Amino acid sequence: MELTYNPEIFDVKDHQSAKEIILTCEDTTTDVRWETETPYLLEILADIKLDENTNVLDFGTGIGRMPRALIEHYNCFCVGTDISNNMRALSIPYVNSDRFVVMSNQALSRFDMQFDLSMAIWVLQHCFNLDEAIKLLIDKTKPGGTVFVVNNYQRVVPCSIDEEAFCWADDGQNVLERLKVNPRLETILIDNFKLEKLKSPGLVKATWYGLFQKKQ
Repeated sequence: MELTYNPEIFDVKDHQSAKEIILTCEDTTTDVRWETETPYLLEILADIKLDENTNVLDFGTGIGRMPRALIEHYNCFCVGTDISNNMRALSIPYVNSDRFVVMSNQALSRFDMQFDLSMAIWVLQHCFNLDEAIKLLIDKTKPGGTVFVVNNYQRVVPCSIDEEAFCWADDGQNVLERLKVNPRLETILIDNFKLEKLKSPGLVKATWYGLFQKKQ
């Protein structure tokens, strides 16, 4: 069976359909995930010094749920990237802040800035060129800065089987191991989500999160 990389599933038309593809239902609902995960992710980041002088990269921002939360809580300056033109367009009114900028990955690669905190939340699992995505994420992090990754244990790459059929494919690449052995990163923490926080057994079982520091 021949699979073709096809990220068109991310070309959503409105905020609700964006939420449904960013946070799939699993064994709960998109809205429950949205309301419980966002504050939990902020809680995980609480030990990192975040304030109005912190520059944050949200790699694969979707409609900007994390930049919106970070700006509301810490007044950080946030740059979001996404491969979907539609997601990027929808993020601007959703975040609704002059402390938020959104761009393509191609623009980010030419953007002359490094970040105190770089995040990829349920994103690397979808990237067609995993090594390229990890390199860009690390390149854009300041030496000594933090890289925060949330990911499934398995890859879920959006693919077309033929002109009509779509699937999420696991190409066997291991995101966690790629990060742990990367010579430019020091592993600070690898953990699983707590069930009492997410209330989704399937998601807790399928997911890990990690904090890494870019070496000086």
